[in-house]
Amino acid sequence: MVEIEGSGSGTAPKFARRSGREKSDDAYSNDAGDSQLISRYWSDCAARADDRRVTLYTAPLRGDTFNYNAVNVSQKTLYVGLAILDDNGDPLTCTGASCPSPPPLNPAPPVSVLPGTAVTIGSIFLAPADVGDGYCKVTVDAGDGDDLRAVLNINLTRTIPGTSTPVFVVRSVEGY
Repeated sequence: MVEIEGSGSGTAPKFARRSGREKSDDAYSNDAGDSQLISRYWSDCAARADDRRVTLYTAPLRGDTFNYNAVNVSQKTLYVGLAILDDNGDPLTCTGASCPSPPPLNPAPPVSVLPGTAVTIGSIFLAPADVGDGYCKVTVDAGDGDDLRAVLNINLTRTIPGTSTPVFVVRSVEGY
């Protein structure tokens, strides 16, 4: 008789070796009942694989304008949610004079992203008094981290000391 242990969620089944008293050259069971049980286990695993959720983050960047882009590089449709967050993990809100009406939703609700297409959140403009650090969080349903490429782009407006000449700093960081 063969016993299967660890057939619960997330663990591979382990097979007990047949005792040497049984008349079989095969050390492991190949009975029809055992193969049906194994087949059912792996089909359950495949079904649960589509229920995966992966969260990716970028490093924080200091800026007054934030944009976030994510591209689906897989061969399947992904469900992607985006957020641009401050140092405390709270969503950044558009407070600058250049904010569109209505301002972009942040966090953006999960959307369906077809293979080879992108999803964007931004531009989130901050008022001069609100300039600070921000980072991005992207949640991928029914996929993994290799299915998506994500980048946070920021602009930071400065002035050259002693003048009114603006300088625009542009930086990008990828999310993994």
